[in-house]
Amino acid sequence: KLGTITFGQPMPEAPMLRVREETISCAFFGVVGSSLHVYPAAGFVEIANRKAPFAIVNRDATPLDGIADIVLRQETEPTLSELVNIY
Repeated sequence: KLGTITFGQPMPEAPMLRVREETISCAFFGVVGSSLHVYPAAGFVEIANRKAPFAIVNRDATPLDGIADIVLRQETEPTLSELVNIY
């Protein structure tokens, strides 16, 4: 598979720096369909939480549900489809 990272491989540095910059400056942070167990990606939630509200949409509980502003414990596809239809 092109463009995938397998367990134990380092994340590409340039995209990770860009994500960090965008996270620091975001007005809202959304997490969709992630267990939030895998770092460094899960760490962006903690960075965003210092500056912006954030929501988690995931079928199962995550270790960061307690600090989220909104938690929707639902299937992601129908939930996002419904949100798109609202706006």
